[in-house]
Amino acid sequence: MDKSEVIEALCELADKVGEHIFNHTVASDCFCENGGPDELFRFDEEVLQFIKDAVDEKLNKEKSHEL
Repeated sequence: MDKSEVIEALCELADKVGEHIFNHTVASDCFCENGGPDELFRFDEEVLQFIKDAVDEKLNKEKSHEL
C-alpha cells in the first residue's frame, strides 16, 4: 500500500466509528489528502480513543492466546 491508500483506509475507519458507534454525534472529519482546509478540520478525541481501545483489546486477546 502506498501512503495515500493507508491514509484513505484510516480515514474510512474513523468515518465508520463515527457513524456506527457515535451515530454522527461527534466530529470525525475525513483527514484524507483530499480533505478540506485545515482550519475547518474537526475530529473528536472519542473516535480516536475508541480505535485505540479496540486495537488494544484485540492485541490483548491475541497475547492471551499465545500463553
